[in-house]
Amino acid sequence: MHTKRIMTIVLAALLVALALASCGKDKETTAPAAAATPIPAPAAGAAESAAVPAASSAENATESPLLAAGESPLATPAANSPIPTPTPETSGLTGASTADTGSVSGRILVTRDGVDTPVGNVIVGLADVIRDETGAPKASGYSPDTAVKGVTDDAGGFTIDNVPVGLYSLILDAVITSYQLENPKSGETILIDVKAGENVDIGVQRYAELPLPGFGTSK
Repeated sequence: MHTKRIMTIVLAALLVALALASCGKDKETTAPAAAATPIPAPAAGAAESAAVPAASSAENATESPLLAAGESPLATPAANSPIPTPTPETSGLTGASTADTGSVSGRILVTRDGVDTPVGNVIVGLADVIRDETGAPKASGYSPDTAVKGVTDDAGGFTIDNVPVGLYSLILDAVITSYQLENPKSGETILIDVKAGENVDIGVQRYAELPLPGFGTSK
């Protein structure tokens, strides 16, 4: 009797073990089936929708006004500048020069009450400019006997031909007196840098008065 009871317990244990083993096999076969489920591919509409922002961004970059240098208002400031560029008033005269020398020309007037009076028949000479140790203009020396000169015509114009290369100031030489010309607007000495083969036109210089007979304040 006791032996039959033990056999019954052992048989029940074996049945339980077999049942548990059977459950484990079912789980092992089921799990891989779930893992093997394929991932669905994204819909065609979703792919096209994602591509639109990228294309739109590239199109906007191409049309950006910052990439068009020609449209920038800073690219051509002179054309849009409200300040007109002054045009120098040239004399229209040209002196003779060579491969080794230059020339100087200009016109000198005295203006009173809006009326221009030509400074005619006056000697115009060039004074050599003396530089300091740094090369800056310091003084000028004028010698009537050796200076390169010209004479103003009835319209106040002059030309000085075949001038040696160098830096000069301009002298009005009235024999009894001489006067170093200054810029009538700035008051600075007119300096002329003569180069070989070139004419330097100082333009039309208008003065309120000059310390020369007939061109002073008294008439």
